[in-house]
Amino acid sequence: MNTVYYILIIILFVYIINQFIEIEDYFEFKRSHPYNFPLVSIEDNFLSPNECENLKKYILNHELLKHNWDNSYVIRFNTNENSKKMFLHHNLGTIYKIFENIKQPGTNAYIVNTAILDNSNNKTGKHNDIKFHCDDTIEIKDFMGRFIMPVCTTVLYISIPENYTGGNLILKPFASKNNEKVYKPKQGRKLTFRGDMNHCVEPFFCDYTTKRISLVFEQYKIPDKYIHKTEFDFFKR
Repeated sequence: MNTVYYILIIILFVYIINQFIEIEDYFEFKRSHPYNFPLVSIEDNFLSPNECENLKKYILNHELLKHNWDNSYVIRFNTNENSKKMFLHHNLGTIYKIFENIKQPGTNAYIVNTAILDNSNNKTGKHNDIKFHCDDTIEIKDFMGRFIMPVCTTVLYISIPENYTGGNLILKPFASKNNEKVYKPKQGRKLTFRGDMNHCVEPFFCDYTTKRISLVFEQYKIPDKYIHKTEFDFFKR
């Protein structure tokens, strides 16, 4: 009887700890999406094959965009006219035109970066992936000290190997370790997920040397008193 009692106590203790870890997210992050905002929305053929090919060349030849994920630049900006001018000044007008086509209504501050991953290698054990995380790259806290999360994050798939395994986007609901959803990338696709989703990208494998290229926009709704912190700038991840 005592053994059963202690086992039940241990199970209850583990359950409480797990619940606390999940609840802790509510104290660390401030969610900002509207009520009933969809978890995921997908639009295939948002970019044509020709647009994808031109974007691939443009990205791989641009000093701020061509770097692999772990060494990439992050561009921060907002909706004021100066941001647009700075995009043009840095030869980023192509990216700004795309932004205008994917901008979520009601948002006012943004992060954009390229997610470029090399083919992984099972022989060497080098796996190029993106670990589980929640987006808060803009690094602005509310009055309670919580990081403000995006309304949504939009991913555009620019270049995907023809034959590969892995490379899936995995999404989890906020403060949850369960209910994973797996999304296979598709060239030309626009995929938008709610800004509080925990997510990762698996390593991908194929028979030849290639790069997988995505364009990622974090879209925020920042209170007016913090908007000055979102002026155009770029920095290494």
